Amino acid sequence: MAAPPGNAAVSAPALYSLDTHALYWHLAGMSQLSAGARQVFSEAQAGGAILIVSHIVLAELYFVLDKQRRPDLFDIFVARLRATPAFRVEAVVLDDVLDLKNFTEIPEMHDRLIAVQAKQLGAKILTKDAHIRASTKVQCVW
Repeated sequence: MAAPPGNAAVSAPALYSLDTHALYWHLAGMSQLSAGARQVFSEAQAGGAILIVSHIVLAELYFVLDKQRRPDLFDIFVARLRATPAFRVEAVVLDDVLDLKNFTEIPEMHDRLIAVQAKQLGAKILTKDAHIRASTKVQCVW
């Protein structure tokens, strides 16, 4: 049965889980983002996508900035995340940790948690990481 006029179905925004480098390069305005990644950020800015930022990614971002001797940028970047409706910060939960054993093709713990969380949330992952992209358990964009 067709929807009555004026009640057309509205599709939910696409979900993308961000890897640390994708988030960092975007926030820092760096040119390392691929055309596909830039398209996802543009889609989100236009309201057509939600960008999921895991607590794991935030922790990695802090350490990247600290290593570069720019920890002051962390608070600025987090403020930008909070001020942008397209970003949604997500905590790692017990079900994510329990699913780690099913993603052994991704050797690095943090990357594996990002992949598990994306799968649990039904999100594609915005990543350049070869191990994550090679996994058949998640869909990636780069």
